[in-house]
Amino acid sequence: MSAREKLLRLATTTPNQFVDVDVTYIKGRGYFLSVKPITVDDGIVTFLLKFDLVGHRLIETAARFSAKRLAQIADLTLTSVLLQQTLTDVLANEGLTLTPGQTECQAATAAIS
Repeated sequence: MSAREKLLRLATTTPNQFVDVDVTYIKGRGYFLSVKPITVDDGIVTFLLKFDLVGHRLIETAARFSAKRLAQIADLTLTSVLLQQTLTDVLANEGLTLTPGQTECQAATAAIS
């Protein structure tokens, strides 16, 4: 079983390129932060299916899923240093830059729809 809580969609300076941020539960392993570049073209979202160490970080180990704990971790992650570090690493690895005026943890105005 896996569950996902979408947190942010941040725009980059590259047309149609965004960075999605979410928290995911992977059965028997725990809760992970996922920061991945995506492309949105005519409403269709595409991304490269890969599990790399740059964009995925373990937040907390857990043998069982809890929707309440997922929501708590998602809230805490929005202001975490782990998110800032992971986002910085992904942007550098992918050669992307956030659009001017966006900060790494701009949860209030960049919340995913």
